[in-house]
Amino acid sequence: FTSLLGFGAVMYTAMFIVVRALDGSYAPGGTFHAVLEAAEGGAHLLPKFDMATTWGVSPKAFVLASNLGLAYIAHYNAPRYYTELE
Repeated sequence: FTSLLGFGAVMYTAMFIVVRALDGSYAPGGTFHAVLEAAEGGAHLLPKFDMATTWGVSPKAFVLASNLGLAYIAHYNAPRYYTELE
């Protein structure tokens, strides 16, 4: 049951990410972009793409991929770790 609940929560979040990406809410001139600019010290909240490569991928993406892989393996092996506890 909890896996299904977690999956539903992730899909719910992903749905909003896709909707906001497609409607341009955070793009320059979008509703939430103006809010971020107007916020006190909000300039650091705006996305920066200075270190992006030609393909639009930051070198930090490799760190993210590594962490996601480690998280997957840890969750995949959790039952085995649980049965090995004394």
